[in-house]
Amino acid sequence: MPSSRKRRPRLVLDSNVWISAFLFGGKPAAIIKLAQEGRVRILVSTDLILEIARVLRYGKLRKILEQSKRSTETVVAQILAVTELVGTKSLRSWITQDPADDIILNCAVENSADYIITGDQHILQLKRVDGVKIFTPNEFLQHLQTNK
Repeated sequence: MPSSRKRRPRLVLDSNVWISAFLFGGKPAAIIKLAQEGRVRILVSTDLILEIARVLRYGKLRKILEQSKRSTETVVAQILAVTELVGTKSLRSWITQDPADDIILNCAVENSADYIITGDQHILQLKRVDGVKIFTPNEFLQHLQTNK
């Protein structure tokens, strides 16, 4: 008998979405909550974790973390608690303006994600890459609501 359970969407979140979720809440945090509830699967690569950790060490963000009594390591542990760690074999070049964005795109494409969630205009302007749809957090939540 076939399962009536729908396949959970597979997402890759850009570092800006993770940072917004953990430091400021809002729509990015709502996506993390969906993962905690088991409604979506969030994929993350080691390279993406390293990128998030690097960005969190920037002066302004580091100060915000310190004020909230959190550390980069704490945020990384929280990310790992709600994600599926996946590998990436190659680093295909997608975006010449910001090669760090390639980390997100390669993670999504190589691991058959359904969606990339980002606030980055370089990525958003692509709209789709190798079948992976690209949305802002708000667009994704609206899409999910519409396609229940």
